[in-house]
Amino acid sequence: MRFTTDLMQVQHPVSRIDIISVLTGDGRREIPLMKGFSHLFDGASKIVFFPKTPISRKTGLSCLEAFKIVASKYNVTNGLCLIDKEFVVGRDPSREVQNMLQNVGIQVRSVDLISSDEDMCVTVNCSLGSRVILANVVFFGKVKCVEENISKLIKYVYGDTVPPRKRRIDRYLKGKRLGLCDFILKSGKRNVKRAFPSLSYAFSYFENPIS
Repeated sequence: MRFTTDLMQVQHPVSRIDIISVLTGDGRREIPLMKGFSHLFDGASKIVFFPKTPISRKTGLSCLEAFKIVASKYNVTNGLCLIDKEFVVGRDPSREVQNMLQNVGIQVRSVDLISSDEDMCVTVNCSLGSRVILANVVFFGKVKCVEENISKLIKYVYGDTVPPRKRRIDRYLKGKRLGLCDFILKSGKRNVKRAFPSLSYAFSYFENPIS
């Protein structure tokens, strides 16, 4: 898969069904993470599009409010929303996602929850006007955030225990002379799938969509 923060830089014509638009809150840590995943997974025709300027400055599930804007502005049919689990308010994330999308005028057709010991993913088939859209909403962390997944990946690759805190992880990777993107690539798909099961599920779907 190819990664870009600017669709204008994509040289060859791309079908809207091959664009995967990434939504987050105001964080930018996910950029090197998405870049690494894009290079690690197959799908030469796919473009992982992470807007250079955040569509929404809201955090947590509120960033889903921008999904309608993205789907309309860029005419895409695949969305990937990245949220830390600490922002899940109730006990039913599927219902929370469904309610948020319906509140902005997106019709929800079906909802599936893919849960693991490390994180979870809510897959939503929905429609906006005549278009059918797939949204994968990934909730990072067993308890709180994406740093838990990264810490787990460090354990799998190097056998070291690093607290799931941004500064401690950045310091550790700096000692290895690695940025987050390079670390993802160095770790290999097998380890990445273990540490990021839900995000890997989403990318595997985009890699080989079920017709």
